[in-house]
Amino acid sequence: MPLKVSEIAVIPGLEAFKLRAGESGLNNIIRWPYVAENRELGPWLLGGELIFVTGINLQRSVEEYQQLILEGQAKSAAGMVILTGSEFIQVIPEAVLQFADRQGFPVFEQPYSLPMVKVTELICNRIIQVDLAEHSLRWFLSHVIESPRALPALAIQRAEALNLDFEQALLVAFLLPSTSEGLDSSAWAFTLNRLLEPYHRCLPVLEYQDGWYLFLGNPKQLNHEQQIHLWTDIVDTLNEAQLFCSIGVSEAGLGFRQLGLAAQQAKQAAHFSKNCSRQTVLHYSDLGINKIFVAVDNQELLTEFCRQHLGSLYANTDAQALILKQTVAAYFDNLCGARQTAQSLAIHRNTLQHRLQKFQSLTGMQLNNAQQRLSVQNALMMEASLLNESKHYGR
Repeated sequence: MPLKVSEIAVIPGLEAFKLRAGESGLNNIIRWPYVAENRELGPWLLGGELIFVTGINLQRSVEEYQQLILEGQAKSAAGMVILTGSEFIQVIPEAVLQFADRQGFPVFEQPYSLPMVKVTELICNRIIQVDLAEHSLRWFLSHVIESPRALPALAIQRAEALNLDFEQALLVAFLLPSTSEGLDSSAWAFTLNRLLEPYHRCLPVLEYQDGWYLFLGNPKQLNHEQQIHLWTDIVDTLNEAQLFCSIGVSEAGLGFRQLGLAAQQAKQAAHFSKNCSRQTVLHYSDLGINKIFVAVDNQELLTEFCRQHLGSLYANTDAQALILKQTVAAYFDNLCGARQTAQSLAIHRNTLQHRLQKFQSLTGMQLNNAQQRLSVQNALMMEASLLNESKHYGR
């Protein structure tokens, strides 16, 4: 797991570090050390920095220390280390420590006599060691995910070597960012690792193709509704950080033996959520009949089905075509009730009937025929998925 603030003082050679404030932030994740030489740090912080204040080039007042803490906290910095016992900084002002405590922002005291070059070397080496260990674990997870049906005995042995609880029940989610434009992969990974800490995170966040796999332990055996609530809380927190996404959810009740299948299901649910659903969190078990076509690898088969049941409206993005398809989708959502559909669209019932007739004329489908109605409903959902996939892959 990533290096946490609580582990700093136990690194051999850093025993002289002393935690002075902000104990509630000890689970903050350290991404890299950063020596503060500027009066304002906000523009230079990316998240996860352990900020070192030497006082050599810049003397700070109590108010400036407090501002530094607020800037670090706003940018998700891990904490702060202040060097004391020199002509630059004799002691840390008590008001600064009290402020850091109130903010839950960790502040360590480091003797000035401890060479900075040695300190940063020790911390960077530990970060690299942790990263290498996680790299091995991520490789193992990728291998399991890509073998959803049969898990070889070698994988079980590998899990044991990595000290994994092979039988632990897991909650699995696949996260898809709402857009890939301007995507900062490292920012997403850091935020996700930090965000999942309070949620029984048992495995590292795994970047995979166009999204991330998230793994949580399920010691309380959360039911379906509780799982949706948990992942919705996570999405809401990401939204607050201006990180927008869709999440597909599944579970591996038998641990790693089901992990590959659960991961595949979560990924399918995430793509359906992003492309075809109004829900930002979608459990695989809620896909219903859609489980069938999200699992179909032959996209041409799905395309032909859509063309057959949507006619000239398939892939047609003209304003009139979109209005007709949106109207029919709303008609289905309202259980084919004309009054309810007209109200939901804020149109007159005569307008609704005209649009439905126009749709039937263009597609050749009869919406009063149960079988054709079901086919049209599925074709509309498939179309959204197919068009988004084509756009994603540049087809």
